[in-house]
Amino acid sequence: MCIRDSLKAVEPEVAQLLHERASVLLESNGDTDGAVHQAIDAGNTRRAGDLILARTLEVVNLGRVGLLNQWLLAIGEQAMESSAAAAIAWGWYGLCTGDVEVTGRAIAAASVSDEVGPLADGSPSVRVALAMLHSVAGWDGVPGVIRDTQTARAAGSTQDNIGWAMATTIQGSAYSMLGQHELAEQRFVEALESADDAPAMKASLLAHLALLALYRDDLTEANRLAPQALHIFESNHLHHVLLAIPVLPVVALTSAKCGHPSSARRSVAAAKEMLARLSYFAPRAALQANLLLAKAALLLGDRADAREFTTEAVRAQRRDPSATFLNRQLDEVQAELDAPDECRQPSQLTDAELRVLHFLPMNHTLEEIAHEIWVSRNTVKTHCLSIYRKLGVSSRFEAVREAQRLGIIQA
Repeated sequence: MCIRDSLKAVEPEVAQLLHERASVLLESNGDTDGAVHQAIDAGNTRRAGDLILARTLEVVNLGRVGLLNQWLLAIGEQAMESSAAAAIAWGWYGLCTGDVEVTGRAIAAASVSDEVGPLADGSPSVRVALAMLHSVAGWDGVPGVIRDTQTARAAGSTQDNIGWAMATTIQGSAYSMLGQHELAEQRFVEALESADDAPAMKASLLAHLALLALYRDDLTEANRLAPQALHIFESNHLHHVLLAIPVLPVVALTSAKCGHPSSARRSVAAAKEMLARLSYFAPRAALQANLLLAKAALLLGDRADAREFTTEAVRAQRRDPSATFLNRQLDEVQAELDAPDECRQPSQLTDAELRVLHFLPMNHTLEEIAHEIWVSRNTVKTHCLSIYRKLGVSSRFEAVREAQRLGIIQA
């Protein structure tokens, strides 16, 4: 016989008190489901909302949105009006399931709450919790994300603000999408110090740092960070977790650029499956993920996949065109896909550039190449940049692959 059944025969006032005490006992034993139902039976919607919100970010980051749904259905959507905690929890559920209507109602309800002080999930205030919801929803574009995450970051560090590390991670991603890569890296490094107990966040941060390394053509660093992100991703089964969306696309692109086609194709396939399940996430995240996968597919010679990913990226861009750096990259990918083969042939390489090009497959450093051909390191670097431009690529690996495809150097 369960606790709830045993309390049906006692007086209402006594039953209410016993329900309250049973809720506390169940919570202390880690039974959130039982504690929520006992709080509801006691007529204490606010306590039920607090219990749910205290576990919301945990279950969201574990990909267990169905469990959150069970708890929220127990208190109903009407609980938003009387409990800011319930409204915030409903807001996270709406974001995770792509239910814009539920998210909007939840944010509206929490916005008029007169509750003060910290919330059950560790947010310093309703205002900060709302800023986090807004930053994930991204309804005001990437600049709005930076504004909202700054509100959350300014409310305190990890000791008294549970959302600080997540806000810092999201803000770094926003800066990256605007091409402000130095600021992005600062934010990622800051957040990484607080991510040891948050595997989804740590995997995402390592992937973002690997992507920044790819942007500056540092394949060694990217190839160091991306496998770490993938290990955390796979060992913690993060395929259903929103925060971990960048991991597989970054691993795919890193593997393709570093000459590991089998690994790249595995990551592309896994990412495609993950994105199909998580089709409801923020447009800017969809744009970035599909853009990276399109670039990986191009390097792998899978132009059909590249077109498919590019189409999805364009759809996401239409929903949120504010990620200016990603927009420019998307234009480049589209131009490469649309150009006929004859238009993708390189401009004439000079004799000096050809000499440098023949050393690129050997993985020599710029200094070593300079020593071999009796020129300065800066001269070699200038020749490499010119080679990349003429071949229409952005890295050494891509240059070697394209030169081999065109028959300029032997495979």
